[in-house]
Amino acid sequence: MPIVLTPHSYQSADAKIKKAFKRAILHHFDVMSEGIRYFGKKICLHIVFVLKESSKDKDVDNMAKLLIDGLKNVLFSDDKEIIHLSIVKIRQQDPEEFININIRESNLQDNSDVFSEEFFHKFSGPKLRLDNFLED
Repeated sequence: MPIVLTPHSYQSADAKIKKAFKRAILHHFDVMSEGIRYFGKKICLHIVFVLKESSKDKDVDNMAKLLIDGLKNVLFSDDKEIIHLSIVKIRQQDPEEFININIRESNLQDNSDVFSEEFFHKFSGPKLRLDNFLED
């Protein structure tokens, strides 16, 4: 689902830009999504930010935060419903910047679409306890 909307960073966007971004996302999905919603479902979200080569560099996590906040209550009710998140930032010559998202219900918890049925962590070494690393 491409969204022809210039990606912005959550940290650098002021309140006015954040509200406008949310309204633009809402408008886009009211017009384009044909009523597809994932409220109350566990979802997989893949995001690709396409930036011009000449544009200012932005942190991928901050762009994702603004987008996910914009999608909340539009495609899903809470970002806690996202159990699989993939984020990519690419640059291209094309002057058009946009966002592409792929969202779908996830079967990750069933072990039926990704991963194996069991996870082995013994090979990773001893358990790290955060308390051991706190500074006074």
